Amino acid sequence: MTNSQHFNRPGLLGLALIALPGLALAQTSGETAINLPPVTVQGVVPASETEGYHAPRSSSATKTDTPLIDVPQTVVAMPKQLLEDTGATNVEKALDYVGGITKGNNFGGLNLYEMNLRGLKTTNSAKNGFTTGRRYDATSDAANIEQVDVLLGPSASLYGRGDPGGFVNIVTKKPLTENFTILQGSIGSYGLYRGTVDANAIMSDDKSLLGRANVAVESRDSFRDHVSSDRQFFAPVLTWQPNSNNRLTIEAEAINDERVFDRGVVAVNGKLGVIPISRFLGEPSDGKIENRNYMASARLEHEISNDWTLRAAMQAKNGSMYGYATEPNTLNATTGVLTRRRALRDYTWHSATTQFEAVGNLETGGIGHTLLAGLEYERATSSELFTRANVNSINIYNPVYSPSSATLSPVSDLKDTSDNYALYLQDQISLTDKLEAQLGFRADWYEQDFANRVSGKSVPQSRQGFSPRAGLTYKVVPDVALYTSVAKSFRPVMDSHTGFTTAAGDQPFEPETGLGYEAGVKTELLDKRLNATASVFHLTKKNVLATNPADTNTYIQTGEVRSKGFDLNLTANLLPEWRVVAGYAYIDAEVTKDTTIAVGTRLQNIPMHSFGLWSVYEFLHGPMKGFGFGGGVNAVDDRAGSSSNDGFMLPSYAKVDLLGFYRITEAAKLSLNIINLFDTEYYERALGPLRVVPGEPLSAMASLSIKF
Repeated sequence: MTNSQHFNRPGLLGLALIALPGLALAQTSGETAINLPPVTVQGVVPASETEGYHAPRSSSATKTDTPLIDVPQTVVAMPKQLLEDTGATNVEKALDYVGGITKGNNFGGLNLYEMNLRGLKTTNSAKNGFTTGRRYDATSDAANIEQVDVLLGPSASLYGRGDPGGFVNIVTKKPLTENFTILQGSIGSYGLYRGTVDANAIMSDDKSLLGRANVAVESRDSFRDHVSSDRQFFAPVLTWQPNSNNRLTIEAEAINDERVFDRGVVAVNGKLGVIPISRFLGEPSDGKIENRNYMASARLEHEISNDWTLRAAMQAKNGSMYGYATEPNTLNATTGVLTRRRALRDYTWHSATTQFEAVGNLETGGIGHTLLAGLEYERATSSELFTRANVNSINIYNPVYSPSSATLSPVSDLKDTSDNYALYLQDQISLTDKLEAQLGFRADWYEQDFANRVSGKSVPQSRQGFSPRAGLTYKVVPDVALYTSVAKSFRPVMDSHTGFTTAAGDQPFEPETGLGYEAGVKTELLDKRLNATASVFHLTKKNVLATNPADTNTYIQTGEVRSKGFDLNLTANLLPEWRVVAGYAYIDAEVTKDTTIAVGTRLQNIPMHSFGLWSVYEFLHGPMKGFGFGGGVNAVDDRAGSSSNDGFMLPSYAKVDLLGFYRITEAAKLSLNIINLFDTEYYERALGPLRVVPGEPLSAMASLSIKF
C-alpha cells in the first residue's frame, strides 16, 4: 500500500462524515431541537467553571461537553491548582491522590512508561484527545497542564487500543482573553533549580487571535548518588476565532529531557534496606540518556448550526532516545557481587494522526440524543537498536565504579510500521428527566509490519478490534445519581518486548482483550462544589502472554488476569477557603490463568489498599489574609515486587507532605513544599528484587511566582 493510499482512505471517510450532520438535520427538520452547549476544546472545562479543585464538567470521557455526574463511568478531573499546590513538576504527582492508580515501571526514571489503573497496567494515555505514550515519550511537564482527566475502566470505545483498567487524558493550557506573564522560580533539595514562564497575549484588537506560550527549564541532582537530570520545555499555542462559529487552535511542544538511567537498589534474599537507598549500582561514566520529543497539532471547529458542530484535527509527533546504561543482571547474596550488563539504546519514533468528528443534538419521539461520530487514522513508525554486553561486576556493599570498553553486540534491531483506521459512534440518550443511557462502539482496523533486522525475521499482522460500551445513569435526586456500565477493550500484541518469541512459526499473537463491569453512585453536593464517586468494578484481561514451559525463551498466549474491587474519589471546594481532593481504592488483582505463575498470584506493584488525601486552607479575610497552609498523606499497602510467585514484597508505607504559602500581593506568591515530612523510608515500585525504586526522603522546595 502506498503513502497516497494511506491518506486517501481517511480523506474519503472524512468527506462522508462531514455529510452526516446535513443528513441528520434533513431528517429532523420540523422537530424541536436540543441546543448544543458552547463549543469547547477537547477535554477543556470553561475557566469560569473551574475553581480550586472542582471541575464539574469534562469532555474526555465522552468527547462531548458533559457534566461528570451524567457520565456512567468513574471520571476524576484533577485541575492545575492541585499541581500548583503539591509543587508538581510533572503529571505523576497529581495521580497520587486518585483512588485506583498506583505506580508502575518508570523505565529507569526516564518516563511514566507504565501506570497501573484499577490493578491493570497500561502504557497508553492521551493528550488533548490524541493517544500518546505508544513508545517512550518523556513525562509531560506540569508547566503546560490545565487539567488531568482520569478515566477508570475501559475507554476503548472512544480511544481505541488500550487496556481495561483505565486511561489518562492530559488537557493542555489554551490562550485566554487577557494579557499576562507569570514568572516562577523554584529552588529545592538535592540541587533542584527550576524556572517557568507562562505568557498570554491578545494579538488582535477584536480578541479573535490569542496566543500563549509556556516554558520550563529544570536542572536537578538526586538523593541517589551520581543521578541527575536536565530538562528544557517549550509549548506555544495560538487560537484564532474569527466569529462565533469557527475556531482554529494550533499548538506545538518541544521537550529535551536528559537524565541518568537508574534501576534503583536491590533486595538481598528478598530483604530491603540492606544497602542505603542512595546507592547507585549503575556506572556513572555512562552519562545521561537523551530523550527528545516534538509535537505539532491543529484543531478546527466549525459550528454549522445551534445543534451541530464539526471538528477536524491533525497531530504529528517525533521522538528519539539515545544513551548508555549499566543495569543489574545477577546477585550473589553471600558475597554481595552484582553482575551487570551495559546497554546502548538508540530509538526513534514518528506518528501522524488525523481525526474527523461530528457532534450534534436531535430529538426523536420525545427522546433527546447527543450524537458523536468520528473517524481516525494513525500512521506510526519506529526504529529500535538495542545493543548489550556483560561488563564489570560491582559489590553492593562497597561499590567501586569502573568504565567498561566491552564491545556491545546487537540484541535486537527492530523496525515497526503500523496503520490504524478507526470508526467510532456514540449516542447519549435522555430517556426521561432522570434516566440517561450511553451507547457507543469503536471499530479499529490495525495493520503492522514488525521486523527484526538482527534475525532477519519479519512478521506482519492485520487485526480488527470491536470495542462497545453501554451505560445507564439514574438521578435519584438532581444531585445524586446511580450508574452502571459495561465495556470492552482490545490491544494488539506485537512490540519490542514480545516480538518473535512465539513458540511456533513466529506467528503474531491474538490481541489482548478486556471486559469491565462497573456500578456506583455519584454526588454533586454543596451547590455543586463537591464531586464524589463511589464504585465497584470487575475487570478481566485475556490473551495475556505467559512463558512457554517447553521453551522459556518463548511465550504462549494462555494467560488471564482479573481485578476487582472498590474505589472512592472526591474533589471539592468545601468552603471558599478550603479545597480537598481524596481517593481510596481496594483492589484484589491476581493471575487467574498461566503456565508458570501460580493461579492466585498477586499482580506486580498493586496494593490491596491505597489512600491519598490532600487539603489546603487559604485565609481570604482578616489579619491572616494571604496566608495558606495544607498538606497530604499517601498510604500504600504492601505489594508484590515481582511478576512471579517468588514471594518478594514491597512493604507498606505512609508518607506526609506539607505546604505553606503567602500571597505577598495579588500578583506575587511565595510557597514552600515539604516532601516526606517524617523522612519515611519507602519503595515506590519494583521490577523484581534487582530493580527496586526507592522513594524520595525528606526534602523541600521553595517557589516564588510573580504575575505581570
